[in-house]
Amino acid sequence: MGKEFRAVYVQKNGLFNSKRINIVLVLRDERITGNALRVSDFSGYVQESIDIEYCNIIEYSECDFENGKALRMKVCVQRHGTDMNDIYVFPLAAEYSISEIIDELTNIIDEYNAKVKIMEEERIKRQQEREEKHNAYLAELQAQYDSIYNFHIHESTPVYVFDKGNMNCFVVFIGEDKSFNFLFIDVQTNCEIHSVISYDEIHYYEKAGAVHYATTVNADYSSGQLFGGSFVGGKVATGKAVLGGLLFGPMGMAVGAMSSYTPAKYTPPTYTPSKLNISSEITKIDDRSIILNYYSQQHKQYIDIELPQEMFNFMQTFLPDKKYAIVIEKEKQAALGNTANTLSAAAEPAADTTIQRLQKLKSLFEMELISEEEYKERKREILSEI
Repeated sequence: MGKEFRAVYVQKNGLFNSKRINIVLVLRDERITGNALRVSDFSGYVQESIDIEYCNIIEYSECDFENGKALRMKVCVQRHGTDMNDIYVFPLAAEYSISEIIDELTNIIDEYNAKVKIMEEERIKRQQEREEKHNAYLAELQAQYDSIYNFHIHESTPVYVFDKGNMNCFVVFIGEDKSFNFLFIDVQTNCEIHSVISYDEIHYYEKAGAVHYATTVNADYSSGQLFGGSFVGGKVATGKAVLGGLLFGPMGMAVGAMSSYTPAKYTPPTYTPSKLNISSEITKIDDRSIILNYYSQQHKQYIDIELPQEMFNFMQTFLPDKKYAIVIEKEKQAALGNTANTLSAAAEPAADTTIQRLQKLKSLFEMELISEEEYKERKREILSEI
């Protein structure tokens, strides 16, 4: 609950009006609460309920108050979003010793500050422990990332970087066997993706697309408008006409009317002509890319992959033999070679079969061009080749 001090203060307003105010001061573990008099620059003392943390107390002391003593306290409060210093007065009963209350308040504030200091030290310690654990965790992730990255990519490995952070990357690299590799690593999500296109599976790569320029025409049309115009009729000053009639009769009235006549005025209208504002804007559209054509073992067909056009120099440097023009030229040469071999083979006479050779040998024997011994010997040689 806290230690409590009470008093009744009678606030006088003139000779006959007075107001009884209960003064309460409660010293709690972390704050003071109660009812006090706030010093106001405009209306003297104002009764106000208080709930003040010890950390907001700037100073406190004993002071003279009317016919007795009181506890004076200066605190930092926030009013309308602004920090302000208010002064509170506790005119306590004579039975309380202000000095003893101050000593009691000092001891409580010292205990409070000591407790706050311990809590702050513990908070800092916990924060440091969390930071150490977090740093250890990041170091572990970094070591894991470095291990995975260095497993695939060495110092001399050609690499094209799409995106790379401290613990994540998306790169393309050329393997020692000239394979084309896609590598994505994100150790924070425990993700590693490695896709390989072998050198033999790569058919070719070539540039595709072009730079275009599109013109956008904007038109702003406003139609013409007719503003204003007026016709104000002529006026006769009747006073002058009547005065002229009184002095000189009907003729004088006519003369007076003529002399006071204001002619009609015509104001022509203002015409705003139609306007057509035309503007144009040229937009650059760059849809250039690189097409990598390779044979997919999974789909059993050739597949195209679209890559950024900035990779062309990288691929031309490390995969020069797979450039489209070179591949097509090699395929043409191979086709021409196959055609020449086919034609050459077709031009050569076909070799005789075994039966044809035996028939020719028998014909020679029957025509008595070879002896019977030669016939039998040649026949054995032919049959031995079967």
